[in-house]
Amino acid sequence: MIAVLLNPTAGGSKTSDLPRKLEASFAAAGAAARVVVLDSPASTAGAVRRALDSGATVVAAGGGDGTVSIRSRRAACTPS
Repeated sequence: MIAVLLNPTAGGSKTSDLPRKLEASFAAAGAAARVVVLDSPASTAGAVRRALDSGATVVAAGGGDGTVSIRSRRAACTPS
């Protein structure tokens, strides 16, 4: 399972159908993905932990620098 952590307001974007489009794109490529819409970059670390705890083998992040940076730091501190 791929978890995609999405900060939908990064860069001023407010595309409400983006999570659905992302999940459909992954499905079309034959990959199972779950998009998690974040409330703020501050909620990223907890979302990474929950995604890994629920069986995600890949955690991707879409958003601004803060979202991607926090995801990277949190994943780097997680034992495999």
